[in-house]
Amino acid sequence: MTNSFEEYLSRPVIAQLAGVGRPAVTNWEGRHHDFPRPVIVDGAEVFPTAMVEAWLDRRVITKNALRQGEPPGTTYGTRFRNNLGTLSGTQGAVTASGLAAEPSTAESPAELPEIALWEVLREARGADRMTTVYRNVILGLVCLRATDPEGWANLAEQDGENLTPDPFIARLTAFTPDLPRVFREAGFDQRWEPTFGRIVRAVDQAVSECGGAETFRALLDRFSSMEGRRRGEFYTPRSLARVLAATVMPGPDEQIYDPCCGSGEILVAAAIHARRDGGRTPLVHGFTWSPELSAVARLNLAVHGVDGDVAPRMSPMLDVPLSERAQYDVVVANPPFNMSLWSGQEAAYSWYWRYGSPPAHNANFAWLQYIVMSLKPGGRAAVIMANGASSSENARERAIRTGLVDDNCVEGMIALPPQLFYSTTIPATVWLLGRPASPRGEILFIDASDLGNMADRTHRVLSGEDVGAITEAVDGWRRAKGPYEAIPGFSRSVPLEEIRGQDYVLNPRRYVSSANDPVKRSDTSRLHALGRRLESLHARAAEADALVERELRRIGL
Repeated sequence: MTNSFEEYLSRPVIAQLAGVGRPAVTNWEGRHHDFPRPVIVDGAEVFPTAMVEAWLDRRVITKNALRQGEPPGTTYGTRFRNNLGTLSGTQGAVTASGLAAEPSTAESPAELPEIALWEVLREARGADRMTTVYRNVILGLVCLRATDPEGWANLAEQDGENLTPDPFIARLTAFTPDLPRVFREAGFDQRWEPTFGRIVRAVDQAVSECGGAETFRALLDRFSSMEGRRRGEFYTPRSLARVLAATVMPGPDEQIYDPCCGSGEILVAAAIHARRDGGRTPLVHGFTWSPELSAVARLNLAVHGVDGDVAPRMSPMLDVPLSERAQYDVVVANPPFNMSLWSGQEAAYSWYWRYGSPPAHNANFAWLQYIVMSLKPGGRAAVIMANGASSSENARERAIRTGLVDDNCVEGMIALPPQLFYSTTIPATVWLLGRPASPRGEILFIDASDLGNMADRTHRVLSGEDVGAITEAVDGWRRAKGPYEAIPGFSRSVPLEEIRGQDYVLNPRRYVSSANDPVKRSDTSRLHALGRRLESLHARAAEADALVERELRRIGL
C-alpha cells in the first residue's frame, strides 16, 4: 500500500475510501463471491485492508461514476489509495481502532438518494397514478443500471437531456421478455419524454450511491406499502423473508423452490443466506401468478446476483406442472391465506394428498401437503400460514394435521406478531416442515408474538435481534444432542404424546409457558437469544483468527 493506514476497515470506512454509498459495500459483499470475508476485531465485523484494496483494483469505475480528474479506466482501488491520506486526517472519520463511527443522525445520508428518487417518481407520475405497471418499469430501470452499468451509461449519454425509453426497452429484454410489453402498457409517449429523463437521472444517482440491491429493495418496500391490499398479498416483508431463509438454512449446493414466489423476495433471502455461509449462490426455482410478477421476480433475482428459473401460472390456484413431480432440498413459501376455489383439477393432485384430500373451501392444507411432498428425503421447508390452520376443527383439515404430526413432518411452529404484512394486520404462523431421515418425536414451539417494533402506525418490523432470537432458538433445537433447553416464555420442545393429548392443536401459545408480565417475557427471550448469539460470535471470532493467521503465513509474515 502507498499510504499507512489501519490493518482492518469497517464497511462505512471502505465506502468512504472507495467514494461510494455505504449500501454499495453491502451490495458488493452480497453479489460477489470473491469479496473479502469479514473477521471479528474488538467485537465488530471488519475487513483486512490489503485484501479490500486488491479486490477494488479489479473493479473499473463506470464512466458516469468517475469524479473530476479521474480518467476512464480508473479503478476503485486507485480512488481508494488516493483517499487514504485524506480520510485518515479527517476529524471523526475513523475511531482509534480504525472503525468508522456510525452516523449520529436518525436518517443516514446514504438513504437520501433513494428518498430523492421516490420524490421524483411521485412528482413525475403523481401518487394516484403510481400503478403496478409503472412500478415494474422503475424496478426494471434500477436493475438495468445495477447489472449493466456500462450499457446504461452508453444509453444515458446518447441523447443528452432528451432521453426516450425505446433503447432502454431493448436492453431490458435480456432480463425478461415480459418487460417490453410492460413498458408499452405504461403508456410512454411524447408527454413522457422529459419525465423519463428525470427518472433516469434519479435512478442513476440512487444506484450509484446506495447500490442496486438496496435501491431495488427500498422501492419494492415503498410500492408494496402504498399498494397495500391491492398487491401486498404478493409481497413478503424483508424481515420475515430473512426468518424463513435462516430457519431452513439452505446450502450453496441445494435446490431452493418457492411455489408462489410473488416478487421473489423469499428466494432472494434464501439464496443470499446460502451464499454468505457457503460462498456460492444456489439455483432457485419459483412460480408466480402473472407475467408481471414474473418480471419483477426475475429483476429481483438479477439485481441480487441470483440465477433462477421463475415462470408464471395462469391463475392464483394451486395449478403447478404435475408431469415430473419435482422435489427440492429446500422449499420456502408465503401462500395466500385461506384461499377458496383453489384448484380446478383436484383429482390430478391426488398423489400429493398423502394425508387426505383438502376441503374445497380452503387451500391451507393443500399448500402444506404439496410442499411436504415437494421435498426430497431430508429436505426442509418454512411456510407462512394463517393462524387458523394450527387449530382448525374442520374434519378434513384436522385429519391432515394429525397425519403430518404423526409422520414427523412438522418440525416446528413459530407464532408471529401481528401487523407484519402490508395486506393484513392479522398474525400468522411459520410452519417448519421436513422429511427427516431420523424422526425426533418432538416439535419445537416458538412464541415470537411479542417481538418486533412499529415502523409506522400500521406496520410492524422484526429487527435483526428479533430474527436472531428466532433463528438461534431453531438452530439450538436442531443441534441439541440431548434434551432441548427451553427458553421460558419463548420456546419449548414438546413430545408428540403431549401434542396428541392436546388433540393435535399446534398453537405455540398452548405449549410455551407464559410469564405474568409480557414485558419480562419478551426481555427473557431476548436475553437468552443474545446469550446464544454471543456464543456464536465467539466461535466465529476463533474462525477469523485462524483465517488471518493462514493469510499472514501465506504472504510470509
